[in-house]
This record gives sequence, structure tokens and C-alpha cells, in this order.
Amino acid sequence: MFPVDIHIDTPGQVSVINAVVKNISAGGMLIKCSAVMDMLTPCHLSFRIPEWFPGANRTAEVMTSARVRHADPSGLIGLAFNSPL
Repeated sequence: MFPVDIHIDTPGQVSVINAVVKNISAGGMLIKCSAVMDMLTPCHLSFRIPEWFPGANRTAEVMTSARVRHADPSGLIGLAFNSPL
């Protein structure tokens, strides 16, 4: 588990949601947060790749875009990266 900031652009404002990554792969991540996100919501993510991730550079800050692919009432949200890591 590690932190991720989720930036959601809506007309007239940008919201930043702090979340915790529960699982990550080259194609997406599963996060836990207290915010409600709708399916297919576009967002931008910023996080540091954990050292255990294959090919990780511990100082690398990642900024990428994604869409919500799964959301449930418990706060678990599945995000699919627009481009693989």
C-alpha cells in the first residue's frame, strides 16, 4: 500500500483526492478512498512507484491519466491507466 493523489477536473474547479493504492499493475490500480467516483470519470494520478514494482526507480514520480472502471460503496475504486506504465 502507498499513497496516490487523484486530480479530477470538472468545469471551473480541480478536486484532489488522497487515496491509498491497494494493488497496482502496468494497466491500472485498485485504490481505497472516502470519495465517491462515478464510472468512467477521467482523472490524473500522481504517485511514487514503490521499490518492489518491477523496474522501479525509487525517485520516480509518476503522473498519468486514467478512468474509473469499477467503484463500490465501500470505497474501493478500480482505475484503468490510459497508457500502460
